[in-house]
Amino acid sequence: MTLGDIIDRADRLRYNAFSREEKLGWLLQLEHTVKRNILDTHEGGLPCSQPAEDAPTLAPEGFAGMYLKWLEAQIDLYSGELERYNASISLFNTEYAAFESWYNRSFSPKGAGSFRW
Repeated sequence: MTLGDIIDRADRLRYNAFSREEKLGWLLQLEHTVKRNILDTHEGGLPCSQPAEDAPTLAPEGFAGMYLKWLEAQIDLYSGELERYNASISLFNTEYAAFESWYNRSFSPKGAGSFRW
């Protein structure tokens, strides 16, 4: 799934007046966070392509919900819908934690196994 696909899906599910560029910027912010906080802390792991609207997301397809919930949360936040934002960001945090847990189980952290007594 690409970032463009996620924007299209969010636009179908939630009316909003934000430009495609604004939504892409929010998704790129998430991609940067995923890369810095999860992918870059492990050896090997998933390939990292340059984030772009037509590039695959850094997280596998099974975690597309994380991106959708993030985008919905940003739409809610900047629309001033704080109750909806709280619900959306909570759902996002659950999806993000699931991805992070899967990644931690699937790939070795950098420096793992180098500790000696």
